[in-house]
Amino acid sequence: MKKFAWLFLLVGLAACGRGPTATIPFNYNIDPTVQPTPSTIPDGPQGPRLLAAVEDAQGLKSTFVVDEVLFSPKNQGELQDFLSRYGGTVLSNNAVPNPPPGSGIVMDPKYAEPTEYLIKIDPTKLDLASFKADAEKAGLGGSFKISNDGGAKLLALVARTLANGQGASANFVGQATAPGDTVLLGTNEGSGNNAFNWPEFGDTGSRANVVRAWQFVAARGIPRRPRIAIIDGGFWLDNAGNSLTADFPTQPLQYDLVDGDYNAGGPNPGSCTGGNPCPWHGTGAASVALSALNNGAGAAGVAGQVADPILLKTNLDLFQVKHAVRAAVGWGADVISMSFTMCGFNLFCKIGFEVTGYFNAFEDALAAGLVLVAAAGNHGQNYGFAPCMLDGVICVGALADGSNTATSYSNYGSFVDIWAPTNIHAVYGANPPLGLALFGGTSASTPFIAGVAALMRVYNPSLTSDQVKTILQQTGYNNSPDPKVNYYVNAFAAVLNAAGNYLNPDPLEPNNTPTQASPPAPGLTYDLNLHNSADKDVFRINSTSYSRVNFIFNYPDGLGKLLLGNGIVKESGCGDTQLLQDQTGTNSRKIIVDIPPGNSLLTLSALARVPYNFSFNQLPLAIGPDANEPNETGNTARAVSQGGYSATLHSSTDVDYYSFTATSSSSKPFVFNIVSTDIPLTLQVFDASNNQIFSGSTGPDCSSLPAYTFPNGTASYTVKVSASAGEVGNYSFGLGSISLPPPPLITIFAFLNLWWLDPGDPGNRFIKGVKEGFIFERNVDIRSVELVGEGLHLNLYDLQGNKVAEGQQVSTPGGGRSGERLELGNLPAAQYALEVARTGEFADGSVRLPLIPYNLQLGVGP
Repeated sequence: MKKFAWLFLLVGLAACGRGPTATIPFNYNIDPTVQPTPSTIPDGPQGPRLLAAVEDAQGLKSTFVVDEVLFSPKNQGELQDFLSRYGGTVLSNNAVPNPPPGSGIVMDPKYAEPTEYLIKIDPTKLDLASFKADAEKAGLGGSFKISNDGGAKLLALVARTLANGQGASANFVGQATAPGDTVLLGTNEGSGNNAFNWPEFGDTGSRANVVRAWQFVAARGIPRRPRIAIIDGGFWLDNAGNSLTADFPTQPLQYDLVDGDYNAGGPNPGSCTGGNPCPWHGTGAASVALSALNNGAGAAGVAGQVADPILLKTNLDLFQVKHAVRAAVGWGADVISMSFTMCGFNLFCKIGFEVTGYFNAFEDALAAGLVLVAAAGNHGQNYGFAPCMLDGVICVGALADGSNTATSYSNYGSFVDIWAPTNIHAVYGANPPLGLALFGGTSASTPFIAGVAALMRVYNPSLTSDQVKTILQQTGYNNSPDPKVNYYVNAFAAVLNAAGNYLNPDPLEPNNTPTQASPPAPGLTYDLNLHNSADKDVFRINSTSYSRVNFIFNYPDGLGKLLLGNGIVKESGCGDTQLLQDQTGTNSRKIIVDIPPGNSLLTLSALARVPYNFSFNQLPLAIGPDANEPNETGNTARAVSQGGYSATLHSSTDVDYYSFTATSSSSKPFVFNIVSTDIPLTLQVFDASNNQIFSGSTGPDCSSLPAYTFPNGTASYTVKVSASAGEVGNYSFGLGSISLPPPPLITIFAFLNLWWLDPGDPGNRFIKGVKEGFIFERNVDIRSVELVGEGLHLNLYDLQGNKVAEGQQVSTPGGGRSGERLELGNLPAAQYALEVARTGEFADGSVRLPLIPYNLQLGVGP
C-alpha cells in the first residue's frame, strides 16, 4: 500500500472538502502495456472480477476492480441517487459486526451503522466526457496511464463524485507481503535504479551481502515486522506528520521531543561533525535502515522488506536522548539506531551519564531485550564516544567505499564491534531526484547494521543486543588487511544464522520421490523452493504424444545452484527423453527436452536452500523420416557398419531394413542390439538367402531389449525392425564386435559387454546405463583417448582390474560440448579396458536413465 499513499492522500483531501483545484494539470491516456497483475481476482458473486491498472509518471502502479466503487454518502438519499445514476448494486458495507459473546467488549452503537458502501456499477452508465475537468476540480493533478477504457471510465466516475463534494474511491487491490514472490532477482527503486546493482549491498568490495539476505527473506517469508527507532533530527514530513517520500509509511510512528508533540518533521535542529549543517540527517539514517524495497520510490533500506520506523526527534541533549530511549522501549521497538556521538568517554562524560540517569536508560532498554546500535564517530581517532562506549551497545565503524579497510574519518579502536559500508543510497530531502542521494559517515554505517539486526529479529525476536553482536562477529569477515578492522559485516550469513539456515517447505511438499511427484500444468508459473540441502522436488510431466518441452527456471544463484538431479527421464514403459539444450545463465536455466508419450519425471535438487520459480510449455512434435530412409524393403535396406545409430518408425506402416557384413569369432563376437526404444519393437534377422534366423521382441513395456549374436565367420545379413503394434516412435541400435571381460574386470563392469575398440571406432554413440566399456590394444601409434559428451568421465584399467589413468577435462573446439582427454603416451603397449561412466546423481532404479550422446575416438599420432 505504500506505493499508493500519495494518491490516497489526494483523494482523502478532496473527499473532506480540503482539496483545491489542481495547480498541476491532469492528463491521462489509455495504454494497454500497463497491465494489472493478476488480471482478475476469482471471488466475485458472478465469477471472476476484472481488474484494471493506473500508473503515474514515476511508474508507481495501482490495481483496482474495473466496475466497483467505494462510496461514502452523507445520507440514504445520496446513496439511492448514486445507485440510480450509475445502475449500482450494493455488494457490502462497512458496518462493524457485534463483538462475539463473552468477549467483554461493549461497542459504541455508531459503529454498527454503515458509513461506506461497496457498489457494483453498470459500465454502460459511465463516460469520459468530463474526466479531465472533474479531476482538476477535485484537486487531482499529474499524468497517468490507464490499462483500458473501462478502467478510465471507472476513475472518471470517482473524479466526478469527488468534484461534487462526495466521498468515493476505486476499489484498489493489494498484494500480501509474505510469502509473495519467493524469487527476488532485482528491484525497481525508480528512475531505472536497481538496488541489486548498488555496491554497498553486493558481495564484492565491502562484501556486505545484503542482496542475498533480501533474497533469502523474500523466499522465507516475513513472520513478524520489527520496529527500528531512529533517534535523530531532520525527518522529511509535512505539517500533518505525513511522510514526503513513499519509501516510508504515510504516517509513521513519531514523536518530537523538542516541541513535545506528535509531529517529528522539519529540518534537523542540530548539526553534524564539525558543525556542518545536515538538515535531513534523520531521514537519511531512517532511509538506510528502512526505505521500502522494490517500490519505485527512491531508495532501498537494509531492512526495507520487513521493518517499520519509529521516528524520535531530539536536539541531542542528554535529557531528550534519554527520553527518546525510554519512548522507544515503551512503543515496542526491536532496535534503536543512534547515528550520533555525545561526548568523549572520559571521566566527566561517565559521571554525567551516571548522575543524569542516562546510563540507566540504556540498561533499561537492554533489560527489555532491545538491540542498541550506535556510531563510532567521524573524528578519525582511536577514541571512544558515548553512547558507543556503553556496555551492550553495538558500536559501528565505517569502511572505505568498495573495500574492507577503514575509511579515513571513522573512529577506531577495540570498542568498535563491527564495520559496515558507508555512502549508502538513501532518501535525503526534497532536492535530489526522488530525494535520492548518498548518505555517508558512520551515521550511515550505523542504521545499516540496525537494519541487519532487524532482519535477524524477524526470525528470532528473542535475540539480545549482545547475542546480535556475537552473531555479527562470528558470521562476519575477519580478513581485513587493515589492523583497525576486526570484523566487517556479512548480512546474509548473519540472517541465515538467526533464521536457522532453512526455507519453509513449499505448498507442493512432500514431493521428494517419484511416488510423491507433483503434476504441474503447462503455462503456469510455480513459486517454490528447495528448503534445505536434502530436499528434492520431483514433478511428473504427462504427454499424450511426442512433444518438445521448454522449461524456464529462475532462481537467485547467489543462494545456490539449481541442479537437475537425474534430469528429465521416462518414468516407466518404453521410451527415453532426449535433452536438446541445457543453458545456464545468471539467475536462470533454460532446458529443452523431447519426451515420448507417457509420464516423465523432472527431479530438482540443490546444494543449499534455493527458492525458484519455473514454467514450461509443451509443443506437439512430429516424428519424421530418419537419415536412413528409404529402407522399407529388403531391396532398399540401408548398408550400415559398426557403430551406434538413431532411427525412427515415422508412420504406422513404416519398417526399417539394414544390411551389413558381420565378422564374428569366439573371442570377438559380432552383435546387433536394440539400445533404446520409445515403442514396442520386433527385431528379425535374415541370412544372405533371406532365411529368417532370429526373431525377438521388446515386450509391450520394453522391459527387454532384443539383441542377436551372429555365428562365427564372415557373412552378410539383413535386419528388419518393425513396431509391434504399428506405433510411431524413435529407437536406437548398436552394431559391432564385442568381447567378454576377463575375470578381473567382471566386478568392475558389472557383466557389461565390452566392445572391441579400434582407431576410428566407435564414433558417435549413446550411453543408456550407468557405464559402458571397451577393450583396445595400445601400440606406439595410439597416443590418447578423446571423449566429447556432457556428464561423462573416462577411467582406464589394465586387464587385472587396476585403474591406471583417468580422463582430464578439456575444452572442445568452437565452444561445443565439454569433453575429456586421456593421455596414453607413458603407458606400455598392452590391452586395456576403457570405462565411460556417468557423473553426478544416478537413478535409484525407479526411473530410467536418459540417453546421453557422446563421441569416443582413439587418438593416433606420431
